[in-house]
Amino acid sequence: MSEKPKEKIQRLLQFIEKNITGEISLDILANSSGLSKYHLDRIFRAITRKSLIDYVRNRKLSCSLYDLLNTDLRIIDIASNYNFKYEQSYIRAFTRRFHISPDRYRKEKPLIEITDKINLASINSIGNDGMIVNPAITLKPRFAVIGIEQKSYFEDNEKNYTLNKLGNDFYYNHSDKILNPKSHDTYLGLIRYVPGESQYCYYTACLEVLALEEIPPGMTGEIIPTNKYAVFKYIGLHHPNQTNIAHLMDIKQFIYGNWLINSGYELSGLYHMESMNGVIARDDYCEVDIYLPVQEKTQSIKHEGTRFI
Repeated sequence: MSEKPKEKIQRLLQFIEKNITGEISLDILANSSGLSKYHLDRIFRAITRKSLIDYVRNRKLSCSLYDLLNTDLRIIDIASNYNFKYEQSYIRAFTRRFHISPDRYRKEKPLIEITDKINLASINSIGNDGMIVNPAITLKPRFAVIGIEQKSYFEDNEKNYTLNKLGNDFYYNHSDKILNPKSHDTYLGLIRYVPGESQYCYYTACLEVLALEEIPPGMTGEIIPTNKYAVFKYIGLHHPNQTNIAHLMDIKQFIYGNWLINSGYELSGLYHMESMNGVIARDDYCEVDIYLPVQEKTQSIKHEGTRFI
């Protein structure tokens, strides 16, 4: 069985720690992980919001703190030990990261925040070619969308991928008719569930817009009120169109069967949103942000008919 993306990232992190005092370039990391430089950069930015090289440099600097505190090594020797070409390069990077020079840190010993090794407990495998990251809790102000709404039967979608087809048709053939989008590149799928209904939902393929003006014929517009969301990021080493029912069922199981019941949150609405930037998508890569409306748990609330598609 081929190695899953999370397993490749785990092996990469172990390689970095083992070689923290050596030369670590993006080419070396790509060869070590079995992932392309593009994948490494995108995945690390998606998980940490920083580049992989920034992470490596910050790990080197953080590890060097122990040498400053526990040895009498000269700063030039510590810089060399962590493969900084010049002493001044180390000092500049150290001062930018910690807002204090290495010499002052050694003398004053202040409390500072370090970059620790990434904990992959926040990342969960989805199938053999994807993973989902534990959510950030965000507050999204009210916003407007314009798009094409369609009633969708769960069974039909599972067999025929009707929502994928609707989304592709909208994005490639109709989204350019919307005159005031916030971004033409970011596609939204808005899924609304019907209380007590387990057979179908309503799906709107849409764009976020600046205002509900000049709605094209055949489209609808609506305002989504301000809400708190748990935002999950799905990362797949495949094209968005290759997201299949198995992927979706694994995502559903993680969100509803794992995270939600242990999170201290409960659903605050019978809908969720999927957001994808078409510029990022490639034949072998996709990112999808999944917005789940939540509130702090107060009491058990039943949402009959809720499914994930």
